[in-house]
Amino acid sequence: MHANNGTVAENWIIERGGWQLDRVNKAFGYMLGTTQADQQVSRVLSSWEPKEGARLPSLSALENPILGRAMKMKAVLFASTVTFSDQSLNLDEDVADVLVATLFLHYPDMLRFCDSSPFVVKMREAMVARSIGESEVLAWSSTIGR
Repeated sequence: MHANNGTVAENWIIERGGWQLDRVNKAFGYMLGTTQADQQVSRVLSSWEPKEGARLPSLSALENPILGRAMKMKAVLFASTVTFSDQSLNLDEDVADVLVATLFLHYPDMLRFCDSSPFVVKMREAMVARSIGESEVLAWSSTIGR
């Protein structure tokens, strides 16, 4: 049999190499089938229902006067992406809402890991610009995370 011959069967190649077909099948089955199982396990560990999709963080969890303050901070954080005169270049409002909710949600973790990171520095600058205390943003994070 020639290597370029189309009649060479995979079984012959596997047996010729001394591999056991059931072990090869198990290896490929593991590589190709575990991501779905891993995703379901991660959903359970994250307190999600295994069959549900992901839930996007939202500012709608915040009450009305607090929501206004969060929107002012969003305006500072995303000033360079929502102020173009050509509206087609601006970041979509819904996308900006999800992004800022994600920033608020992960702010406490970033404070713990590296409180001098550029992310934390930028968030603190935005808080100072809008006279918003760090404890208030930490409370927003807790509310959004529920």
